Amino acid sequence: MGRALITLLRFLVLLALLWAIGLGWFVIQIPMQPSDNTEHTDAIVVLTGGALRLEHGFELLAAQRADRMFISGVEDGVSLPSLLKKKEYHAFEDRINAASITLGYKARSTLGNAEETAEWIAREHIKSIRLVTGNYHIPRSVFELHQTVPDLIIVADPVFPGHFEHNGWWRSGDSVRLVLLEYHKYVASVIGHRLLAFTW
Repeated sequence: MGRALITLLRFLVLLALLWAIGLGWFVIQIPMQPSDNTEHTDAIVVLTGGALRLEHGFELLAAQRADRMFISGVEDGVSLPSLLKKKEYHAFEDRINAASITLGYKARSTLGNAEETAEWIAREHIKSIRLVTGNYHIPRSVFELHQTVPDLIIVADPVFPGHFEHNGWWRSGDSVRLVLLEYHKYVASVIGHRLLAFTW
């Protein structure tokens, strides 16, 4: 076996080891229990794109965990009244102040969520938020938000869709694939931001 091949194999083994260590660290960052933090924040931010997120955001607003709520990544043509007419949200219609909710229509990705939320935060002078998204999505969402608003205080308040509900996600092939996909997206985001910082 030639030296070049041995060097390549060592490099691949090292790369695999770094990948596995990174994956382990990433999994540890995924919340596996609901938030028990009850502190009041300036706002609640809900990132659309998954089940249970809006319901939980409305519930937090009704419980006065914050005075305002921003929903990022809303589809064009959707209004708050139309949302509250849906059966899964209708119960909140009389429990929340509709005037305290702002819908954002620009975002179509996690990076877009961060940029859209950052614009709203700057406009409204927000210093702290309660972030609502899927638990597997928390690490990347927090990272992207901190890149756009470094001093923002973020209280993660995850929801637990599907097989994440009972803390046994590794038993589901779909959940494992989702975590791996999120991990690779997270790594890509970190590398992208580091490269961007380097070019500047």
